[in-house]
Amino acid sequence: MRDQVATLNDQVRYLQAEGERKDAIIMTMSQRISELEPAREPAPEPRESPETASEEERKGDVPSDQEQSVSWWRKIFGA
Repeated sequence: MRDQVATLNDQVRYLQAEGERKDAIIMTMSQRISELEPAREPAPEPRESPETASEEERKGDVPSDQEQSVSWWRKIFGA
């Protein structure tokens, strides 16, 4: 019984030390986040919504160089 109590006490001490170590790591990392973040710039003005032509009007049109260089996900999500 005494051996079991001693083993459990050792485990408790180990877990407390691990918790303190992890807390110190988290605190250090949270203090360094401000060093990693870039300086905040003012928010850009909102863009106007793009005007889209109907499919019938665009059937024969050849996309311009600018439209060809824009990736598909930018066209879909407007980024």
